[in-house]
Amino acid sequence: MAAATETIVEPPRKKSRKNQKSNPVSARSYKGDSEGPKLVILTCLGKAWALWEGGRMGLILVGPDAPSNITAVALDEKFVWALAGPHAIKYIRGKETGRATNPLGTALSSMLLFGSHLLCLSSDGAHAIVWDKNTFELQGKLSFTNGFTAAHMLHPATYLNKVLFASSDGSMQLWNIRTATCLHTFLATNLSTMTNGSPITALCQSPAVDMKKLCEYLWKVLEFARSLFERMVIQLSLPPPQQDI
Repeated sequence: MAAATETIVEPPRKKSRKNQKSNPVSARSYKGDSEGPKLVILTCLGKAWALWEGGRMGLILVGPDAPSNITAVALDEKFVWALAGPHAIKYIRGKETGRATNPLGTALSSMLLFGSHLLCLSSDGAHAIVWDKNTFELQGKLSFTNGFTAAHMLHPATYLNKVLFASSDGSMQLWNIRTATCLHTFLATNLSTMTNGSPITALCQSPAVDMKKLCEYLWKVLEFARSLFERMVIQLSLPPPQQDI
């Protein structure tokens, strides 16, 4: 009896394509990328706002129209805030997640976000409204008296629950927003060399801890700039702590 023979057949091999170019990496982005743009710019025009990538000025996102013209915008981590009429509207990825409404019914002109607080000024500068920015719960209302019209506000980094308000007549007030009390008033006559004071047009954070000395120094800078350029100063910035002023 003849022995059985086993035949092994090799699978066909693919022919190499000599003219095919190698392109091992062609991905532009991937789902696991958690790093966003290093510089983000938030702008508004009319009722809409837009988010831009600051490096190449590429458009990232356009938000929906607000109920009225937007008067102020702010970025808070992954959230976008916009003021429109009496509303402070909170967005995430272009979708509204909630809003806080001025109980006085007047329009809101500017806002300040720090900690868990959302602080907004009424358009007439007579009141400041405080909400919890996460729950939209109303926390308090500040009313300015004696002709003080708030135009700008700043939270000093080293002052717990304190906000500095600047008025259109050149004076400033330091408030505790938790107790709704005015702690100190900086008179315009003590800050400015001008007889009737001068409107405050900008506030910024400083490495200095002493608020009184800081205010006196800022007014010296503003008065010098005014006398040198004969123009009103509308924007101000200070160097970081490691640099000399």
